[in-house]
Amino acid sequence: MIGKSDPDYFSAKEAQVFWDKDRQVFETGEENVSDEEFTDSSGVTHAINTRKSLFVGARGEKFIVGCIRDLTGRRQIEVELRRAHDGLERKVEARTAELSEANRALSAQVWQTRRALEALQESEQRYRRVVDHIIDALLVNDQTAIWFTPTTVSSNCWSGP
Repeated sequence: MIGKSDPDYFSAKEAQVFWDKDRQVFETGEENVSDEEFTDSSGVTHAINTRKSLFVGARGEKFIVGCIRDLTGRRQIEVELRRAHDGLERKVEARTAELSEANRALSAQVWQTRRALEALQESEQRYRRVVDHIIDALLVNDQTAIWFTPTTVSSNCWSGP
């Protein structure tokens, strides 16, 4: 790398970005930390983080000390995580919609069951009022047998003296 410069490794546009950052460090003396991209010789784009600091030697000579961290793998993992997260969000939304629909259907069924139970209870109360006030015995024919049901009132009549 000795005797080589950014244009030997990067496109003119990418090299200019790096040089602009170098110039900023030389002029301000402040550290520069930035995320950038470059395309390697095989055409693969890499995401990098650069940290550049000004160093002044014993004779006053200025040079930049820098560190480059390749973030490409991390960025790819972040993209994959984002896709997985989005996929899970879609699945959660779909499942929530399914569960909401099932809940609506179940609520309707519960309401119908309650109405049927209330109607049955009302019918049973009417039946009890009628049966409890019958003076004679009640005969029920259910096509398989005839049932004799003495009522409270009629049982007193049938018990004899």
